[in-house]
Amino acid sequence: MADWVASGYDGGTWQGNGIRSSAAAAQPQSLTAVGIIDNNDTETGIGGLTEFAGELVSLESVLAACTWWGDANLDGILDSNDYDRVDTNFARVQQGTVPDGGFRWAVGDFDGDGAIDSNDYDLIDNAFVNSAGGPVSSGAPVPTPEPATLALLAIGALALLRRRR
Repeated sequence: MADWVASGYDGGTWQGNGIRSSAAAAQPQSLTAVGIIDNNDTETGIGGLTEFAGELVSLESVLAACTWWGDANLDGILDSNDYDRVDTNFARVQQGTVPDGGFRWAVGDFDGDGAIDSNDYDLIDNAFVNSAGGPVSSGAPVPTPEPATLALLAIGALALLRRRR
């Protein structure tokens, strides 16, 4: 299934032969992707769900969602749970251990390249910074200037007006 998503992703276009996502393609700065979890995954905290997105699921289910890059547990929010998952498995890799069950979305291999590395951290960090902590269901975040930026702009405008007189 992960191969189908990678094929559909097609370098960020989401127009390849495979699982595609028009919702992910519509997001700015490639903030979203299709994440996959095998509900039969035995690693702690990954599989064994009885409900997903409001629907009953069995252990044989493969769960997929359009979500933020790095949303390891597919709950639609980037938080410490997702960073804990990628950090724990990155540490395992640094110690020479492959995560139980191999590399996959749920353990932090978000780009599907068979490693947990800086590329995966780039994806989760970019999405975290730009998601504003909101759930993916709320759509793409709208950039909002910080109050300090607005204050600096106001001071600059006042200085220009003063200089004109």
